[in-house]
Amino acid sequence: MVFQVRSLGLQGVSGYEVSAECDLSSGLPAFTLVGLPDAAVNEARERVRSAIKNCGFQFPVSRITVNLAPAHVKKSGTLYDLPILVGILAAGGQWKLPRENCAFLGELSLSGESFARKPAYDCRLLCLGDSITPGDTVHFPSLAYANGLALALNAECLNQSIAGETFNPEMVDGSIALQPDRITIAYGTNDWNCKTREQFTRDAEDYVRRVRESWPAAEIFVITPIWRGDTQAHPERFAFVETETILEKIATQHNAKTICGAGLFPAVKELTADGFLHPNDLGHQVYAQQLAKAMRR
Repeated sequence: MVFQVRSLGLQGVSGYEVSAECDLSSGLPAFTLVGLPDAAVNEARERVRSAIKNCGFQFPVSRITVNLAPAHVKKSGTLYDLPILVGILAAGGQWKLPRENCAFLGELSLSGESFARKPAYDCRLLCLGDSITPGDTVHFPSLAYANGLALALNAECLNQSIAGETFNPEMVDGSIALQPDRITIAYGTNDWNCKTREQFTRDAEDYVRRVRESWPAAEIFVITPIWRGDTQAHPERFAFVETETILEKIATQHNAKTICGAGLFPAVKELTADGFLHPNDLGHQVYAQQLAKAMRR
């Protein structure tokens, strides 16, 4: 009989459910792990074997097969030690599985003690922006460019974007728990849509200044608005290309770097969800890849 133990995996900054399927069968004793485990996951066999014995249980003299589903997603790290142990004990009748709404994850010592390790990140990333940044038009939150950027930079990420928002200094919260090393600011397209050139400049300058005052040591990247296909339909507004010039000047004044949004996202309607502005799933992936490259320069 196959026993399934619920666990969790991490892909970038997004979590997903993992099922540790454990089967004990007759045959020569063996312990096999499948489901695209990396080296650390494969080493769980020795940790689990010792942990079971040192906790007073009997390690099964059977052919043990553990599948970490979904099998097509690569598994990494040591957090699957505990669900593997629980599944083996349950399959051998030595332990009764708890309620179905429980999940197990944790690294095991050889003595059977469980402890979790905080992931090792290279930096702390704060993403600020409008509806494009949280990925309002993607099918899954993990596909938003901010999450793809965090994965590419191996960053602990806080996405504080607000759909429909503009450069609004009152929205800058310097009291957040995460103290970022890097900050991306991706406002401007909504400002162009509803403000005069003077209002745009004033609000953008106040916003970037507030961000710099809140995190004086952080590396700040001001991303100019990406391509939008309706700029020619509004001749009453100031030229859309001027947003880049204005933001470049403001960024320089506050010791921030400017990244050209038009260079991150090509003027291709097929990469948008609405035909003129918001990136679709593929568009967000392109955006994240190009932005990561620009931030590494």
